[in-house]
Amino acid sequence: MISGVFVDRPRLAVVIAIVITLAGLIALNRIPVSQFPDIVPPQVSVRAAYPGASAAVVEATVAQPLEAQINGVDQMLYMRSNSGNDGSYNLTVSFALGTNPDIDTVNVNNRVQIALSSLPQEAQLVTVIDTCRRCRDDVLCVVNFRRDLVSADGFPQAVCGVVAAE
Repeated sequence: MISGVFVDRPRLAVVIAIVITLAGLIALNRIPVSQFPDIVPPQVSVRAAYPGASAAVVEATVAQPLEAQINGVDQMLYMRSNSGNDGSYNLTVSFALGTNPDIDTVNVNNRVQIALSSLPQEAQLVTVIDTCRRCRDDVLCVVNFRRDLVSADGFPQAVCGVVAAE
């Protein structure tokens, strides 16, 4: 068996592992980022605020009308929403791979504009954000936890550094 060769000759196994690792590191620097496939679907975020409202009130008066209008947008895969007790509301709409994020943003914004008339007056300041920018292919976000950035509750804060791909 082939495993017997590596069991009997551990130095050979280490040398082959080092050669494969070095070949991978060399290939990693030479492969252009544009050749990597798109694996993250385009997403559009909708944010609203209803000051002084609880999560249940936000869900009933803001979330339901917005989600009813946005549901069924062209090429939409799924929606994910969150209502906070501080009156905040976040909705993330994910679209199929290969769709144009600009068109997706316009389609969602059109549906939000239709739903605005059914929202309470205090919650009609709704923001539509295109979270899939063209630069996503060229930028890598690295999240680090640093010991010197500790919040009041003792948990480390996340620090996001942007590293441009070459």
